[in-house]
Amino acid sequence: DESIDLLAKMSEQEAGPASVAWQREYLEHLGVQQDHGCAELARVPQQFKDDRDVVKAFAGFQTACMVSMKKAAMVRQERQEKAAAEKAAELETPRGEGDSAAAAPAAD
Repeated sequence: DESIDLLAKMSEQEAGPASVAWQREYLEHLGVQQDHGCAELARVPQQFKDDRDVVKAFAGFQTACMVSMKKAAMVRQERQEKAAAEKAAELETPRGEGDSAAAAPAAD
């Protein structure tokens, strides 16, 4: 998923605010002013506490946001581990190959 990939390329400190910014931009895309939309979303649990469908949909939205951040963190971690392994492999040189001290006998 493109958004997971973009979040994974960011630091953890950058990913959270970026995710929130995208959510706010999506509200604008839907024709809802960002600040008003966020304020109304914050009121959903109180305003619709007796409407199971709305509460369930809101919980699904919150879960999707959390899952996307967790997926991005996992991808970020995998990429960091892969980069570290590749760097370690580059630093290792096979013993005996290209080592002139090993090939030449010691002078007494």
